[in-house]
Amino acid sequence: MPDGVVVVSPLPFPRTVENRIRLPRPYPLTPINHPKTLGIGIFIVGLVLIFFTIGDSLTIKISPASVALMGATLCMLLSHVTRIDTVSHILRDVDWSTLIFFMCFFVLIGSLEQTGVISRLAQLLTPLLGQNRAISALALLWIAGFLSSLVPNIPLVVAMVPLLNEYVLNIGSTQAEHLPLFYAMMIGATLGGNATLVGASANLVAAGVSEQHGRSMSFGRFFSLGLPVAIAQLIVSSLFVLSKL
Repeated sequence: MPDGVVVVSPLPFPRTVENRIRLPRPYPLTPINHPKTLGIGIFIVGLVLIFFTIGDSLTIKISPASVALMGATLCMLLSHVTRIDTVSHILRDVDWSTLIFFMCFFVLIGSLEQTGVISRLAQLLTPLLGQNRAISALALLWIAGFLSSLVPNIPLVVAMVPLLNEYVLNIGSTQAEHLPLFYAMMIGATLGGNATLVGASANLVAAGVSEQHGRSMSFGRFFSLGLPVAIAQLIVSSLFVLSKL
């Protein structure tokens, strides 16, 4: 949804929009020092993507988390064998605080699902959204957008998928009918996260990297720039969702 960003960009970034700079000359391409290692790395990434797709359909199921861990292990082993970098240096560059935050959040969401809290919330969601698909889709888009500004969007989607599944079962909707509701939820959760520093995984990771280099981003500063962008994107998304119903 780039249109919303284009419309509101002059408001939070007036100097950037009005500034004109001369583009530098293109830098010469850096030669690849380890082409064989690069090829093996690309092969490992390809395997990871394939098993992300088919892992759950195998006789012995492989979860995406297991695939990611095996891929990371192979890449570190490749780096160690080829002596391009040491494992300790690789682990030192990992943003552990962000990873631990997400681990804790996923554990919390799993606990809520196992204890029945998600199912109970779905029962409360049914009278709130009603039976009208257009109203339900718009409500989901803006509710998810608002919640995504408070909670990182990846854990939010993980929490809302079983919640929405329960809602669909409660209203007796068919698969073709409920797909726009999932689209609306995912679009809202994705774009609403642009409003705040904690709203998206990319925001947290970028803030962590920026702080490591001595330039921290405050919550208020990010909010003043991200809120108008998120609202514009959600308005455009609402029109898009309505056009697909």
